[in-house]
Formats: sequence, C-alpha cells, structure tokens
Amino acid sequence: MKANHLLFIAFSSATLLACDTKPKGEKAHISKDEAVSNIPHIKMEDVQTYKIDTSQSLVYWEGSKPTGTHNGIVKIEDGEFGVLNGQLVNGKVVIDMTTIENHDLEGEWKAKLENHLRSEDFFEVDKYPRASFITHKITPLNNDQDGATHEVTGTLIVKGISKPIKFKIKFHCQDRTCTIESLPFIIDRTEFGIKYKSKKFFDNLKDKFINDEIGLRFKVVGTTTEKVQ
Repeated sequence: MKANHLLFIAFSSATLLACDTKPKGEKAHISKDEAVSNIPHIKMEDVQTYKIDTSQSLVYWEGSKPTGTHNGIVKIEDGEFGVLNGQLVNGKVVIDMTTIENHDLEGEWKAKLENHLRSEDFFEVDKYPRASFITHKITPLNNDQDGATHEVTGTLIVKGISKPIKFKIKFHCQDRTCTIESLPFIIDRTEFGIKYKSKKFFDNLKDKFINDEIGLRFKVVGTTTEKVQ
C-alpha cells in the first residue's frame, strides 16, 4: 500500500510538472478598437530614423506540449524605428521565417523539428516566407513594476493574417545606437491559422496535443548615421 501511495504521488507530481510547460509572459492579443485608439499626432519630419542592425537583432520563441518545451530563434531581415526627443515613437520589423531555428535539440531531431515548423502544419514558409510587425501606438511608462519603459501596440502579420497585439519593452540609447528589448509575451498560434494538434480543433488527442500559446521575446538594435538630437 505504501509503495502504491508513493507511486501515486510521483505520478501526480509528474503530471503537474508536465501541465506547467506553457511559455511565460503576458497575453499579447487585443481588440482592433484598442489597437488604433488615441494615436498621438507626430510630425514625421522631426523623427530620427534608426536602421535595424540585423546582425544583432533576433526574435526568440518557445513552444510547448505536455511533455516539455522547445525553443529557438528567428532572424530579423529588415526594419527601422523612429525616435523623437529621446522617445521611441514608431517602428517596423520584417522577420525571415525561413530562418527559424531550434536550440534545444541536436542532429536529426533538430533538423526534423525545424523542417516541420517550416511546413504547412505550422508556418508554411514556402508560401509565407516573411512575417512582420508594425507599430500603431507607443506609450511611455513610468515606474513599471517589470522595469519596462514603453508599452507597444501594433499589428503582427503571420501567414498573411493580421492581428493587433500589445506588449512591453525596455528602450535605451547610447550615442548613435538604440536597443529595444521586449518583455516575454504570448500569442495564440491558432489566431494565425496554425491549428496543428490544437485541442480547439481536434478531439481525442489525449496527451499528444500542442499548446496554442507561443512565447515570444525579441531584441532589436538600431543605428543612425544622422546627428543625434
């Protein structure tokens, strides 16, 4: 009886751990009304443009299922952002989805997962090689408990599907270089047509499902050749 009791505890603990594999972060999806409200008017001729240095800029991702998580990166292909009086005011990022990489597997398993992520089951990169994000509103934050300096609202486009999202960032500049680092945030992959092994769309998956939540964070470094204002 004692052995059975210990086995039950061990099984219960393993189940709880397995269920706690979802990526951490705030949910990013918002309504369309929230995405476009109260956009401040800015004279674009006064905005200083920073070109994204793609060698220093990356998107980090994390996906999960009951048995664990996978993580990796996607490279940023192009983009720029604007700064006015030391404040971030707008931005656009183009992401090369063909570069998606896994960082927790090796060899054959790594290649299999990367190829699967590029396939029609997930990001279908042959048809949709680029994703992008365009800002609508950037709000400075004061004394944020997470240390964020701004809240960013904009449109994320994946597989040709546009959805408004919101997340927090840390923004700082030194000389002619500015860095934007997001806090972790979560998107729902099914909102972008990625339904593979989602419990929302398939029954009887048991423990073979994949969580709908994808954890994201990014680092973007931008430089300018203009005189800093």
